[in-house]
This record gives sequence, C-alpha cells and structure tokens, in this order.
Amino acid sequence: MNKTDDVQQINAKLLKIFERIDGCKLFLERIKNALRKWMKTPPCEPFATIAHNDVWVNNIMIKLENDKPTQNKLLDFQVCDYGSPARDLLFFLFTSVKSYILEKRYDDFIELYRKTFTSILHELKCDSTLFFFEAFEKELEYEGKGSQFAHAVFMNFPIFAPKERYYEYVMG
Repeated sequence: MNKTDDVQQINAKLLKIFERIDGCKLFLERIKNALRKWMKTPPCEPFATIAHNDVWVNNIMIKLENDKPTQNKLLDFQVCDYGSPARDLLFFLFTSVKSYILEKRYDDFIELYRKTFTSILHELKCDSTLFFFEAFEKELEYEGKGSQFAHAVFMNFPIFAPKERYYEYVMG
C-alpha cells in the first residue's frame, strides 16, 4: 500500500465519522473538498523542506532545569516527507495549544516562528529574502486550507472522542 492509498483510507474513515455527527452534516461538502485538497497539496518553493507531519505535544520531549526549558527533542519520525514547514507549525498550534490562548496569541506565535526561522537562515548564511511575512502568510493559508484542516480534525478525534463512543468514532 502506498501513501495515496493510506490517505484515501483515512479520508473515507473521516467522512464516515463526519456523516454521523449532526453538527458536521451542514459542512460535509466543504469537508469533502478539504479532504480532496489534503491529497493534492504539493510542497511549494521556497518553503518546501523535510516536514515531520506529526508535531504535537505527545511527540516532543522538553528537558527542564530549574523549571525552565533547556532542550527539546522531536520524536516519531515515521511520517516525515517533503513538504511545508507550515504543516508542522499549524498542526502543532491547533492540536497542542489551548484554544483560548491560540485565539489571543495566534499572530504572535506565527511572528515568533517566522522571526526565529529567518534568524536561523541568517546564522546558516542562507538567503532569507524569499521568506518575507506576506509570503509566509500565504503559505500558512494554503496549507491550512489544503492539508492541515483535515489533518488536525483527524488527529483530534481520538483525543476528544467521548470515552463511551470512542470505538464508534475512531474505529467504527
């Protein structure tokens, strides 16, 4: 089985889940379109790089010294591929940051990421002129609508499914 087959199976399972949730029925056509885009979202230059594709709190270890983070490590590299860093950023934000914080600080997180990214490019003596804020915003929008909407929704089902309906939502 290849990656396309895997994604098609995931999409079919997601659609079955959405069809059983009353609040999603109004949005089924939009969801179907998002799932189709998820499969057809090629990486865009100049942002294309190695993407982890599963960056969330359960795949990050943080070393603390005196209650302050000193190091971090990413785990679980089984779904890495050539893609956009916006995928990892959006997936992390929407699966790992509390919604009330994200609502207030989303723009701050995006700007911090962009500044850190361009700073590292400078340290590595790489050309950072292509990574201006407006271009990164377009990349975030492209990935958010293309791949990460479906990805975040899919990954949140096992997390937020009611215990008594977990098997039905996730396995059914």
